[in-house]
Amino acid sequence: MGITILEIAKKTGYSKSTVHRALTSSSRIDEKKRREVLRIADKYKYEPNLQARCLCGAKTKILGILIPDVGNPFYSKALKGIDEIAEDKGYHVLMFTSHLSWKREERIVHKLQNYGVEGLLISSMEGGIELVRALKNTGIPYVGFHQTDISDISFVHSGAEIGAFKMTEYLISLGHRRIGHVTIDQPSDLGIYRKAEGYKRALVKNGIEFDEKLIISRSKHYGFNNGYEATRELLRLENPPTAIFALCDRIAVGTARAIKDSGLKIPEDISLAGYDNEPFSEVIDPPLTTVSSSAYEIGKAAAELLIGNIENSIDEKRQIVIDPVLVVRDSCRKIK
Repeated sequence: MGITILEIAKKTGYSKSTVHRALTSSSRIDEKKRREVLRIADKYKYEPNLQARCLCGAKTKILGILIPDVGNPFYSKALKGIDEIAEDKGYHVLMFTSHLSWKREERIVHKLQNYGVEGLLISSMEGGIELVRALKNTGIPYVGFHQTDISDISFVHSGAEIGAFKMTEYLISLGHRRIGHVTIDQPSDLGIYRKAEGYKRALVKNGIEFDEKLIISRSKHYGFNNGYEATRELLRLENPPTAIFALCDRIAVGTARAIKDSGLKIPEDISLAGYDNEPFSEVIDPPLTTVSSSAYEIGKAAAELLIGNIENSIDEKRQIVIDPVLVVRDSCRKIK
């Protein structure tokens, strides 16, 4: 267990009120005393009693995070970026998942208000305008990230449509005109919708007719089985694709297994591309061509924007797009 305020007071020889002012960034304290208190607090791993601070109306230094689904590989990287900035600025984070339910979002927002959060990072927007209205009523600053698509709020997102467009155009540049897209069945997920739109836009731009049989899902979940089953179906088409663009790298792993189980080779017989640039994507055989969604950078940018709004007491509406980056490896090849 970490040191208490009373114990810090004894070690420094200062009063409890002086120690409290130092730990809560009060301006009513000598800088030399503040540094000494913070040195002792850090040395003995002081942790604030957040519940007590909330009850007495003091700043809690808590940020709430609301995401739709922990299974989406994007969020592990985004949360790392958020946590890094939060820790650097002296904030704690509480994460909740909505499971794509507006009622659950509503309950979580109420719960976070009771916890005394100072700001909210939100990527689950099933409630749409109703959720925004509920957030405004709480008076809690908030910033959307990744999937938010409401013009009246600040948000940071990955340009998923841009990333899918870049990947599809890259495959077209290699000579592919029959390009399958393995996705998942979550109509309210804006990231999924945007990737499909980017895929279609690249086809149209290059004079390739969109074939609805080439865009396919067999599950609501990010993962191996969806990629496997959907790909088996694509390969059974009378005119199968020469390249497959998977919604994410995890799905691409299932796609790769289905291709190999069908007696085909990557990229000799069929090209394969993913999305998210997961760590495993560069060590599978062959290394996967993919898109870096810049999730870590999005998490950092969203946290910096929110904390800036909190600490400067402003409600600056900003919409930041961090462009995804094409990562070319060995799973795609040029065809005639």
